[in-house]
Amino acid sequence: MSAASLPRRFSACFASLPELLAVAGAACVAAGMTAQAHHRVELVLEEAFSNSIRHGYSGESDKPAWLAATMLPDGLRLVYQDEAPPFNPLQDASLPQGDQVGGVGRVLIKTLPRSATYAREDGRNILTLEFDLRN
Repeated sequence: MSAASLPRRFSACFASLPELLAVAGAACVAAGMTAQAHHRVELVLEEAFSNSIRHGYSGESDKPAWLAATMLPDGLRLVYQDEAPPFNPLQDASLPQGDQVGGVGRVLIKTLPRSATYAREDGRNILTLEFDLRN
């Protein structure tokens, strides 16, 4: 049986990041995640949220981002959403080569969870992330 939370809304500003991470952290604790797994969650969410602010919304604003958590028998599912222009962070996620700058965050979003999927629905970018409890 899984317990799902209603999506929490956050303003797309860096001052909201600690609250977003606290909500995710509470879900990690409730799910019984190890510290290492919890750190993976924080890193991925910080990257997704920062990308929404910097690239999606072109700066801090009151525009929305949402986070919902679902406990799974062997993990945690997080659904992160924003209303920024369409952008799939999983597409073409590869490590930068040579003098190329940027792109490492996309690799983290794609590789740190056990699974990551992207969808665009009702004007929202929807990133669904599943994490193992133990690693």
